[in-house]
Amino acid sequence: MKLFASLAVAAVLGLASGAAALAQGGGVAEIEAKMKEYITIWNTHDAAQVLARVYRMPDTAMGTPAGLQKNFDDLKAQGYDHSQLYGVRGCLLTPETGLGEMDFTRLKTDGSVLQARRTSVYQLKKFPDGWRITSFGAGPVNCFAAPAAAPAKAN
Repeated sequence: MKLFASLAVAAVLGLASGAAALAQGGGVAEIEAKMKEYITIWNTHDAAQVLARVYRMPDTAMGTPAGLQKNFDDLKAQGYDHSQLYGVRGCLLTPETGLGEMDFTRLKTDGSVLQARRTSVYQLKKFPDGWRITSFGAGPVNCFAAPAAAPAKAN
């Protein structure tokens, strides 16, 4: 009887951890989808759409129509055409917060490189209307890094 009870508890715990992993996978997939949507919208140079569908950071210059449009205008003055996306990764921190890592290059209208390939990390929050970028910076960050190796034991 004890063996049966132990197996039942193990099965329930296994299902619970599997459900948690599945839930996290859903959040990660949503973050990654938002990052892909972001680059698609960004490449239209439509500040209003970036603000309506991607950004949620009103207390920053890039979170205002004038500030974001100035950024697009400054890039265009340098010959900017679009950003080439190489990959995205999502990382769920809590059910409502996460990080999105984007690997990309900014290209000019003649196809040459404006800004070399780089990785940027974006902080996202889940709002009632979906995931939105709330801040960004350089990367990569620890939740994407491989686990550190255990220190060697001294004899």
